[in-house]
Amino acid sequence: MKKADVKLIICLVAVGIIALMAVLLCSKNGKTVVITQNNKQLYSLSLSEDKIIDLGTNIIEIKNGKVEVISANCKNQICVKHKKISKKSEQIVCIPNKVIITVE
Repeated sequence: MKKADVKLIICLVAVGIIALMAVLLCSKNGKTVVITQNNKQLYSLSLSEDKIIDLGTNIIEIKNGKVEVISANCKNQICVKHKKISKKSEQIVCIPNKVIITVE
């Protein structure tokens, strides 16, 4: 390996570390969860208040500042398997039921 290769590797690692730190520092917890279905906003709720929302197709739970889908009537259940979300701009989407849950 030449000196230029080593310098390039060091620079790439440094840029990667800086980018990771920026992402971690900028990802702040959200305060509100917005639930839409069929492109219509149904709810705008505080993440600080525990609540269960039954849309008929999906059951959504807000608990301890996080939101998740606990039940859905679709086949693939991807939205149910999704991790809980709490940071700004995170989303859970149920495509078959046209439900979008966004943290703001």
